Amino acid sequence: MWTKTLHGAALTVALVVAVGASPVSVEVEGTGEPATPLEVGLLMYESGRLAEALMAFGQAAEADPASPMPDFGVAITCAAFGWLDRAEEALHAALGKRPEFPEAHDELADVLLRRRAFADAESHYRTAIAQRPGFVEAHLGLGLAFATQRRFAEARVAYERALELAPATPDGHRSLGEIHAWEGDLDAAIASYEKALSLDGSDIAARHGLGLARLRRRDYAAAISSLERVVGLDPRHKSGWHSLAKAYAAAGQIADADAATAKFAALHELDEKLKPHLRTLEADPANLPARYSIMKEYLRAKRPLDAIRECDRMLAIDRTFVPALDALVRIHLSRKEWGPGVVWAGHLTRASPDTPMGFLYLGMAAGAVGEVDDAVAAYRRAIELDPNAPAGYNNLAWMLQRHGGSLDEAATLAERAVGIEPKPRYLDTLSRVYEAQGRADDALHAITRALEADPANAAYRSRADALREAGAGGKR
Repeated sequence: MWTKTLHGAALTVALVVAVGASPVSVEVEGTGEPATPLEVGLLMYESGRLAEALMAFGQAAEADPASPMPDFGVAITCAAFGWLDRAEEALHAALGKRPEFPEAHDELADVLLRRRAFADAESHYRTAIAQRPGFVEAHLGLGLAFATQRRFAEARVAYERALELAPATPDGHRSLGEIHAWEGDLDAAIASYEKALSLDGSDIAARHGLGLARLRRRDYAAAISSLERVVGLDPRHKSGWHSLAKAYAAAGQIADADAATAKFAALHELDEKLKPHLRTLEADPANLPARYSIMKEYLRAKRPLDAIRECDRMLAIDRTFVPALDALVRIHLSRKEWGPGVVWAGHLTRASPDTPMGFLYLGMAAGAVGEVDDAVAAYRRAIELDPNAPAGYNNLAWMLQRHGGSLDEAATLAERAVGIEPKPRYLDTLSRVYEAQGRADDALHAITRALEADPANAAYRSRADALREAGAGGKR
């Protein structure tokens, strides 16, 4: 499927990242003027931030209920994460307001094609073309509808028409290459794929098609070269690894074939874990538990960007869904992305104001970006919500000691944390507070306890040695 944008949108929007900023706080680049919700929605959609895009398009609809553009924005956003029912509903709403809207007909045809409603898809592609004869994407979509049904002659006509209109369209040449490959004309397929790549060297689908065509021609060295480039551009291209393994094996490079097969197998294993949840989503794209399970599988596979995408999709369905907000904050904090951490921790604490962990996250992120007062307030709130949890006491003690707060209060807090749970890192905080108070012997005693609990910690050992060298422990 094609990647859609709001066709003909000429406005360039720059996002101003600010702590706690709502989507409508962005400005149109070069003007200093606040962006409209529609412009913000476009930016969020193009950035892959689907939850925020839906919120912005919703605001746009409230501001101008007669306009079809917010409906179109909702449609392309819902289509992007597979919510086809809602996408189709929004497109019909847009066309009800503006029947002469070729982009909406084209997008609706894409949605119908994904549902394999071929006749209806073809009808809307033809309507889009009738309304705008030079609409290249509609010709490409019509070609794909024919190709999916193995109506290759009709598909070729549609693709060739698209290329007559825009000869420098990589998608057209790649698509024509696929037709030639399906029909067995490998020389023509290779020529089309190479033309597509000359126009867009990052077209992974064209490069994979080129590699497969060369493999079918038994040109193994050239096939390997193409397919190695595929997995180099996208290390998670499962079909690319599978094809590369076949090419290596055909060339007698058995060790390389085994390594490529192992890469394929690892990706396939993840796909198998995702499969039951994806089946659930086929029936109900708004099923939050299924999306949450997918997000967890991506985290286990150490694919945080995919996990973030799934969190965003959950929040597009329910922007107050606490498990997704919690996961999103944890992912950003684990990646030391403190600014987004502050923003999403703020969303989490607003969605769940009685959850201590949300305020601990907010304190960590706010402290990392230098918002000391906000961090201190967040930690105090975490302690209020759960006075028997040690983390709030420890983190607040750390902040006070590091940023000129009351050392007496910091000592009381750190002692409380250690009293609840004598973790090495809590003992380290207590040691630092004692040292800042001038209590060197107590500082050494605390860090020694931490080192006894974690003897491999070089930082604890270094601190203990430094305190001894400074004269601490003489009376112990």
